Amino acid sequence: MIDLKADKSKNTIRGYHNLKRALERFCEAHGYSFTMDLNRINLQFVDKYRLWLVNEEGYKGDTAHKYFSLFGSTLKKAKSYGRLYNNPYDGDVEYPKKSEAKMVYLTGEEVQKMKYTPFKYKHIKNAFLFMCHTGIRQGDCCNLIWGDLPNIDGVTKLNVKTQKAKTDIYFKLPKVALDLLPKRMGDADKVFPNLNFDSDTNERLRMWAYKSGVKKHITPHTARHTFAFWMLSVNNTPLYTVSKLLGHTNARTT
Repeated sequence: MIDLKADKSKNTIRGYHNLKRALERFCEAHGYSFTMDLNRINLQFVDKYRLWLVNEEGYKGDTAHKYFSLFGSTLKKAKSYGRLYNNPYDGDVEYPKKSEAKMVYLTGEEVQKMKYTPFKYKHIKNAFLFMCHTGIRQGDCCNLIWGDLPNIDGVTKLNVKTQKAKTDIYFKLPKVALDLLPKRMGDADKVFPNLNFDSDTNERLRMWAYKSGVKKHITPHTARHTFAFWMLSVNNTPLYTVSKLLGHTNARTT
């Protein structure tokens, strides 16, 4: 699966590497050989794996659910390749319970508060606000180059292939997003140089939000939720259109 996902995003590939390490630890803890025949994997194995993720490893809801789901995807692919005859996930498998955390987004008023609150990390501020007005993912924003923002007949477009879903996003940039961009450089130059959303950056984002009076627990992905909320609830944009703007392959995700 790691090899098959080589053309996907780094996060997707990392997820399968983490799954592999988790399965190795599970097999060692419960007396299984990691190199055993796939056809020995039955419902009992899967149930033990689920309980191990939650009770022994102590993974939180979303992480446990992700590792459990990725294992199911792996077995589904194995069956389609003729490597596995009976996939326990085809039956009534119980999944780890996902957390019920509320999806965080910002209102227009909250974005304005943050916009006019001084923040010494200007490149982080402009990038976050740019994502609020375009909906692109943090990885795509970090990798955004000027060639992804072609100027056609005086109109600047956003034209990117998303890193995660490998879908194309193409639309006219609104003026509020254009105003956040630095001076235009060469097509191969990054729009937001040295941008990296790591734990330190996330902490700075929350400090900036708190300083502006926004008490929500924001992350870089909050900007994407904010864009979707505005499009659907404020601008009344059709769901299918918003799905395309976000680069989703399926409107159900949106």
